[in-house]
Amino acid sequence: MMKKVQAKSNLRSGVPGFDKMFNKNLVKGSIILLAGQSGTGKTLFGLQFLKAGLEENEKCIYVSLTEDPFRTLKYFKDLDINWNKYIENKKLILIRSHISKISGLLRELNKIFRKNDNCRLVIDGFPEIPDTCRNNKIKVCAELIINEIKKFNISSVLTSNIHYDQKDYGISNLFLPPLSDIVVLVEQDKAEDNSIRMIRVLKAKGMLYDPRARELNINESGIKIKTRINNNKNIILRESKLSKVTVSMSLMNIFKEAIKEFNDVYSDVKILTTPFIDLEKSENDIFNEKADVDIVTIGINQVQKYVKKDLLMPLEGLANKSIYFDKAVEACSYKDVLYGVPDDISSTCLFYRKDLLQKYQCEVPRCWKEVVETSKYIMGKENDPALKGLLFYADDSKSLFESFMIFVWANGGNIYDKNGKISVSNEKIIEALTFMQDLIWKHEIVNKELPLLGRGKVNTAFREGKSIFMIGQASLFRDIVLKNKIWIAGVPSMSESKSGAGSLSGRVFVVRKNAKYPVSAQKVLKFIADKKTAHQFEIKGGYPFPSIVEFWSDSKILRQKPYYSEAANILRDVKCLPLEIENVELVSLLVKNRIFPVMRMKKTPKDALNLLEKDLKKIKKHKVYEKITENIMQYVDWNFNKDLTLNDISKNMKLSVNYIEKIFKYETGMTVIEYIVKKRIEKAKDLLKDVRYNIGEVAVKVGYPDITYFGKLFKKHTDKTPSEYRLY
Repeated sequence: MMKKVQAKSNLRSGVPGFDKMFNKNLVKGSIILLAGQSGTGKTLFGLQFLKAGLEENEKCIYVSLTEDPFRTLKYFKDLDINWNKYIENKKLILIRSHISKISGLLRELNKIFRKNDNCRLVIDGFPEIPDTCRNNKIKVCAELIINEIKKFNISSVLTSNIHYDQKDYGISNLFLPPLSDIVVLVEQDKAEDNSIRMIRVLKAKGMLYDPRARELNINESGIKIKTRINNNKNIILRESKLSKVTVSMSLMNIFKEAIKEFNDVYSDVKILTTPFIDLEKSENDIFNEKADVDIVTIGINQVQKYVKKDLLMPLEGLANKSIYFDKAVEACSYKDVLYGVPDDISSTCLFYRKDLLQKYQCEVPRCWKEVVETSKYIMGKENDPALKGLLFYADDSKSLFESFMIFVWANGGNIYDKNGKISVSNEKIIEALTFMQDLIWKHEIVNKELPLLGRGKVNTAFREGKSIFMIGQASLFRDIVLKNKIWIAGVPSMSESKSGAGSLSGRVFVVRKNAKYPVSAQKVLKFIADKKTAHQFEIKGGYPFPSIVEFWSDSKILRQKPYYSEAANILRDVKCLPLEIENVELVSLLVKNRIFPVMRMKKTPKDALNLLEKDLKKIKKHKVYEKITENIMQYVDWNFNKDLTLNDISKNMKLSVNYIEKIFKYETGMTVIEYIVKKRIEKAKDLLKDVRYNIGEVAVKVGYPDITYFGKLFKKHTDKTPSEYRLY
């Protein structure tokens, strides 16, 4: 059953044209910062905002930090409202305060908020308090007021002055913008003899918005926002008459055909295409502010991370969420707001040799006991020394963590107990890890060299028919399905009465927060997300599985891709690792480091899990350390191919070398240098699979210009020289 996402209540600003800048999706409880020079209409905007609240029977509060609010109202009699009426019936509260008395204002507002459920607030006349004033008492009290506003979910407008003689009018130096949900700039520009007022949105948390400047017109009836202004030289955020939106995606040839249909509808947008290379390249595009791409294809498990780093545009209202697989929508959403449109999805599943199971009249295993028994039976019948029973990812990489979680889930386990505390030394998890070890060393259905095989070599071995079963991502199926010897099933469980759970993966479309043409990019993405367009893609391309559920049973698609019929079974109990496990990237690193020796029979499962539990508990105790560690890992991941030093990391993090080393060692159990080496060796393993690169080129690509040193280091960590590893 699809999960229902609660709709957010919309807020009416009372300023004609303003709500349209947000597609009429202003969220109630938003804090709107209105920054502008004197005479640009900030106070009038705030009063129209209050008028709209009074008309909707809300309790309204007007705070003036510069003059008597009664005096202010006298100058705005033309808004067609009887202010005195609302003051007398106590629907409108006027408060005269001063920035020096803001602590008293905090107490007064707190009392009002506690007594009234539905409020609307305007605080007019905040001074320019720099964000650098850490110990400023006025700033501290102002921050406390904003925290109270957020606590009671009060729809608010705050007004503040700006200076034209500073970069970005000094907004970037103020403390209010980071605390506000929406930041709006009102400015006045002189064009020849005319003075033009303009308004534009600089930021809107969790909402689609048009960043282009619009003309702000003030007359006797109030403020009205009119047409867009695209050609003024002082407009920073604008889109030209012809927007050129760059899209990075696979199936480029198919997409180019669909572009013609898009251009028939939107003549003002030109779509440029750049091929999707891999998820690593896409991640670089997300972080790179200068990347020349607007819509990017990323991994579904990366959405949460990028949203928390404020790198993606919200896409709420852009796609019909009800047509998609519910777990995919959940993975693409943060706090009920959609940030990615799901494309293809996949899950861990059980691959099996359909030809061999049919040959020996064996049923498809439902539990791991049956996998072991069936493997031994067929291996005995075939009498082929090269044929093994099972393959799964057990090497020293992130794939080992995914395999570990698959077996834990299959045994009904979880790394969190009922109270939400980390617990990996419990019976369920010990049993699961012991079984993983036994598959290699006890049951003898798995190659004992498996822990030394990377993901690519495991996949190749199965494609070549060297194993009866394999645990892997369904996306691998596209490369082997044509042989008509392979089929897929759900992940086995430890018990016949239960079902296993796979790990969700896939790709989604996102719009970069720093896209050059964000509004036009959303138009393009809405076209891509349209069911008719998506159906064309599925007919001509795509691979397990489409995120649109009805495509799983579409007869036209099934004729070309019969394996789509297994989607419901494969995805039934799938889990999304970033949603299941907090700090999943750090947890995965700690897990694989501790359990890899178990796969090589160098440590017992119980001992490894006891050490792992101690590692994981440190994460909960030190949230600040965790964030620093995550940033260090991210910096290394993107710079390991350079001449990287601790001093480089120190400068980037603005922390001392000693402090960085201490925290990283405490959180991960390894030094920063050890992590750099590990990252480089992992990348070298991948590159050695590509025959286009000689060993010297591989060494340089992973940050080792000295090939001799690289060879010694590689052998130390893999027990093989680069040449031996390439031939293995």
